[in-house]
Amino acid sequence: MKKPIAILVFTVLHAALSFGLFLFTFGRGMARMETAAAPTLPETIAEAAVQVLYFPFMHLAQLVPGWFTGLWGYLPLLVNSLFWAVVLVELWFFLRSFRARP
Repeated sequence: MKKPIAILVFTVLHAALSFGLFLFTFGRGMARMETAAAPTLPETIAEAAVQVLYFPFMHLAQLVPGWFTGLWGYLPLLVNSLFWAVVLVELWFFLRSFRARP
């Protein structure tokens, strides 16, 4: 019962972090639009983090424009977050199995 709860928690956290960082970078980019100023270091780091967090399914969904319009655009985000959550939780439990041995 621990794994499903951990997967749900990681999925929600990953989706919130991904979407929040995307909104931050998008908002800062729009604010710089009129001045044509270069992005600051935190903005550059946030943009790189979004690219990592969006790997692999969000990048694949962006390749086919028009498939995920409107509220359907959240589906690849949730699938991507679920993928990351399953991988991280399974890796965590796998690594813990080595520590638990006598």
